[in-house]
Amino acid sequence: ASRRVGKARGSSPLSSTNFFIMFHVYVLKSDSANRYYIGSTKDLAQRLDQHNSGISKSTRAYRPWRLVYSQAFDTRSDAVRREKEVKSWKNRAYLESQLDLA
Repeated sequence: ASRRVGKARGSSPLSSTNFFIMFHVYVLKSDSANRYYIGSTKDLAQRLDQHNSGISKSTRAYRPWRLVYSQAFDTRSDAVRREKEVKSWKNRAYLESQLDLA
């Protein structure tokens, strides 16, 4: 199940009807490869579709991907800052514990 925390506005994180442009940090999981992918975007639904359709070269081999975490931000800079923080957590167990993924 995906979660949404942080400074959020609007409805669902996958909604395209928000009046405000939100930026998202997201974590995807490939169950087939038991891998995580961390990224940021302004259109979460479109980005997930890109990962699962093979458009993204770095994730193509590990499809299908499912959204396991997302966090919304008001600005791109806040989202990028959080993305870098999450990516700095090199230890998988720490990532899972901090984002409640396990």
